[in-house]
Amino acid sequence: MHIKLNNKPFVIEHIDAVHTNDYPDFCDAYIEEASVFENDEWRDATEAEIDQANDLFTSEINEMIHSEQLYL
Repeated sequence: MHIKLNNKPFVIEHIDAVHTNDYPDFCDAYIEEASVFENDEWRDATEAEIDQANDLFTSEINEMIHSEQLYL
């Protein structure tokens, strides 16, 4: 999945709080770790960037949970 945060490539590395009793919405799930491509290299996303991504990318988080079957 290709997403951008603040016009920079953004990769979700880990999603937490994926609970089967929350299927299929997974409304409690959130991005725990992510990377941002900046200045020709990847770096860990800051807490502020992760917070922003969690606010903006709820449907992408849900799509990733389903496509990668993270609920199993």
